[in-house]
Amino acid sequence: MFLAAFCKTHDPKWIIGIAVGFVLGLTNPLLKDWFVRNFPNVKAFKRPEGAINCDLDNSGGDQSGEPGFPSGHMTTVAFYFALLYFYAPGLALGGLAVLSIGWMAYARRFCHTIPQRIAGTAFGIGAAYFTSMIM
Repeated sequence: MFLAAFCKTHDPKWIIGIAVGFVLGLTNPLLKDWFVRNFPNVKAFKRPEGAINCDLDNSGGDQSGEPGFPSGHMTTVAFYFALLYFYAPGLALGGLAVLSIGWMAYARRFCHTIPQRIAGTAFGIGAAYFTSMIM
């Protein structure tokens, strides 16, 4: 959808948004590890019991207790939705559908707690807001 917005408008500013979203996806695991390393006794920063196959390629088996704060998937989805909203409001309705599907999917898989998904969503929206300021 984000590439479609770029193709529709031919505005090179969309490349900035795509690049920032890519960097968010790469840095989120580092952020998760930082939280767990610096706050090892805070249970909210770890994946809940029963979290299975929650990594990028849906493999890895049991991931209970692994770093999970903030949710990287929700960060990325919320970032792209919010950037569409801030920069091209007419295209944001489809992004809202994707955001809600992401929330429901991760609720069913037990990969993240609700606070982890809220934090991921807030982090993505905040990053989109600041990105929209430079676009």
